[in-house]
Amino acid sequence: ENVAKMLFVRRRSLNALQANLGARSCLDMVYRGLVSTPVHRLQPHDHAEQQPRHEACGKDEINGQSNTSEGPEEPDDDTMRLRLLDAALNAVPEHGWTVSALSAGAVACGLSPVAHGMLPRGPVELVRHFTQTCNSKLKAELETRREEMEGLQVQNRLIFAMQIRLKMLEPYVKSWPQALALRMLPANLQETLSDAHTLVELLLDSCGESAQSPLGPPMLDAHMKRAGIGAVYGAAELYMLTDRSPGFSDTWLFLEREVAALHRVAGTLPFNPAAILFGLLQRK
Repeated sequence: ENVAKMLFVRRRSLNALQANLGARSCLDMVYRGLVSTPVHRLQPHDHAEQQPRHEACGKDEINGQSNTSEGPEEPDDDTMRLRLLDAALNAVPEHGWTVSALSAGAVACGLSPVAHGMLPRGPVELVRHFTQTCNSKLKAELETRREEMEGLQVQNRLIFAMQIRLKMLEPYVKSWPQALALRMLPANLQETLSDAHTLVELLLDSCGESAQSPLGPPMLDAHMKRAGIGAVYGAAELYMLTDRSPGFSDTWLFLEREVAALHRVAGTLPFNPAAILFGLLQRK
């Protein structure tokens, strides 16, 4: 019996050893299979395909060398603001001098419609941008046509300069009352008067040196000239808003009459307030 028990124990031990060896061989086969399986590794060109822009923007496509030239710089805030205002002017005939025009300008510049927030004062900034742009254009055109204007009489020079400036309002004449209302707000009056003074100076300069002769007391002469020219231009601008004649022909006739009356008043020498008042009352 002892021998039989010893043989039974050895047989069980042998079976367990064989099972252990079989498991080890299976694990070894699995390990060898994993090791022998080829592993796909990303090559440099594969990485370039995943991110083509980052590498291509800094490399030369011909020789593969680094390109030291940088792309166009992003416009600063002032440049983007001017671009937005210029684009918004194209939307004024449709939307008027409103936030909607500013939003349309932002979209035209490739920005979000709410990018008009870079103009914290809103549509009044668009109105002033237009006014300053027109004054700059008037100054440039008067400089270009200075020789042409030298052969004209003083009053004709003034009419010519005023017509140039008024014609810039033609695309916006229907919505211009809205712009005037914005400019007349108390918070905007200082800028409005400053821009009006700039315009009057340009119109006075267009009259030439002959307009520099004194028409009244030295302390009042400069103010009288600027006030007279400003009043005529302002009246012509308001008349233009209600003018329905072809090509604003009635406005140009009105302007000629007003400038002629101003010229008559300027010719009242010596300075006589009663004579000036009588001359103004004679206008038709």
